[in-house]
Amino acid sequence: MNWCSILFLSGVFLCFLSSPGAAEEMNEAAYEWAWIRQGDVKPLARDQACFVPTDDGDVYLLGGRAAREGNQTSGPIPHLRDLWRWDGMRWWPLDSGDGPECLNHHAAYHASLGKLIVIEPVYDDPVVGDGDIDFGIYFLLHWEWDGSMWTSRQIDVPFRFEHSVVYDPDQERLLLFGGVGWEVPAAREQCSAEAGIAAEESNFRLEYCWRDVWEFVDGQWRMLSNTCDESAPPCLEDGGAYFDATSRAVRVLNYDDRRTEIFEYAEEGWSFVAGSELSDVSNSSVIVYMSDADTLLTYPDPGRRDESQPDWWMFTNRWASFDISGTGPSAEWNPALAYVPTTGEVLLFGGAREEEGPEGFYTKTEDDLWVLRPMGDQSLVGIGCRGCSSGTGSPGSMVWVVAVVLLVASRRRFEVN
Repeated sequence: MNWCSILFLSGVFLCFLSSPGAAEEMNEAAYEWAWIRQGDVKPLARDQACFVPTDDGDVYLLGGRAAREGNQTSGPIPHLRDLWRWDGMRWWPLDSGDGPECLNHHAAYHASLGKLIVIEPVYDDPVVGDGDIDFGIYFLLHWEWDGSMWTSRQIDVPFRFEHSVVYDPDQERLLLFGGVGWEVPAAREQCSAEAGIAAEESNFRLEYCWRDVWEFVDGQWRMLSNTCDESAPPCLEDGGAYFDATSRAVRVLNYDDRRTEIFEYAEEGWSFVAGSELSDVSNSSVIVYMSDADTLLTYPDPGRRDESQPDWWMFTNRWASFDISGTGPSAEWNPALAYVPTTGEVLLFGGAREEEGPEGFYTKTEDDLWVLRPMGDQSLVGIGCRGCSSGTGSPGSMVWVVAVVLLVASRRRFEVN
């Protein structure tokens, strides 16, 4: 037997062991979770972080919230300001804490500029006095990361938090949607009483939902649609936004009680896309859009979990349940999700879950990295099994071990003959 035959037979054996068909026979689910071994240099545990893919397949991770010191059950929650980049193989620390606080949907990658952009709310906690409220200082900061350093400036956009920022590649612009603020007099000056501003007394703060749209072009922010637009969703509060690959327009999610609605914003204004009553979905859910598959996924909200219903939902042209095989992340809420078009995979980092300690229940943040991938796909390097020893790897690594054994055995036989 010559070397060509040995390599050919080994290749056939490899293909047989690692073929997707073999995995599909084991489980009918289309997707599965795989835990990724990260190495010693990795981000701190956190939830509500910003996870932003670039156009070259890398992903930025920044901000989020750490756990309270000593697993305390109450008290202030630390907000992180560090910046990391995942290149598919390892984490690269880029900035240790000179950048913005970033939560959930506050950031987007501006591909035409090659910059990561964050819109950070800066504010004091309001102080309740005799018959009035002192809101203190509050404004928005526009941050840009050019690959080596942060720059920031205050912008003339009304203050809000829980807003969404998304990149429109067709128009090469950023869009900012909604959010919650407490600049009530300014909002009431813009709208008639009939238009309505969603307002409520909450923790001694008069909060309301912005319904406006802003765009960032040529280095400036300008308003496209004001908060009085009655065709806009009733409350754009932390629902998330994405650029739809089929309609070539930006879509946002809106949650009203148990009804999940999708609205689309284009040059002609707002239009309603779809709505449905879904279990496990609220403005505490996290979304990720798989552009190549034109599919939107929602990570479940544990506060609304219904054991009789699926945890994940997907939307293409209608809502449907989304089945995932095997054991997945232990995070119960607020992980960071990002879709990587170059690999067709969804990455998940961190999140939080409830743990019981000596003083009661506390929030525990996670630092695990997971990938959601098609069943049988063993292409991603560094996948291992959570809790395994350092010598235990993925099924794919076992395949390679068998292949090497075959080659060595064949070589010895060749040398003997």
